[in-house]
Amino acid sequence: MCMIAHPRDVIGYVDVHPGLAVGDFGVGSGAFGELVVPHLNPGGKYYAFDAIPHLLAKAKKIAAAHGVSCFTLHADFEDALPLAENILDLGLLANTLSSVPPTSRQQFIHELSRVIKPKGSILYVDWMTSPKDVGPARPLLVSPADAARLFKAAAFDVSAILPAGHHQYAFVATLK
Repeated sequence: MCMIAHPRDVIGYVDVHPGLAVGDFGVGSGAFGELVVPHLNPGGKYYAFDAIPHLLAKAKKIAAAHGVSCFTLHADFEDALPLAENILDLGLLANTLSSVPPTSRQQFIHELSRVIKPKGSILYVDWMTSPKDVGPARPLLVSPADAARLFKAAAFDVSAILPAGHHQYAFVATLK
């Protein structure tokens, strides 16, 4: 495993198959979308969220290339998610929670529990340490224990910590 997890190294922790509604919360480079979207047809939907508009345009292109319905939203995750309850089967949350202000993190995870279907899952990947010039500033890091606590408080079961590179960690949170 390399220093920083590549999405292809962690996506196998969740089941991706046709017909799923997947929310990508912080699309970033689009690497998770490139891996997930090709497996969603027939009938799947891709919901892409990011605070940077041009990254959403890339997500739309990825979905269009595979004939998958794509819904995008410019979002900073400090407000309620404009989605119906129980609409998503799977959420992807990679290297995003550290960009949410600490005072808004629990509210954001509660919003995820509102939009994820019962028994639906979230693949959570984040920074454990922040090497020089990569990742968030140390004060913004979310420890594995703190992340698990946030998800458990929002009615998720949390898996054991899973391998995700030397400076990151992952787990799967499944809504009860």
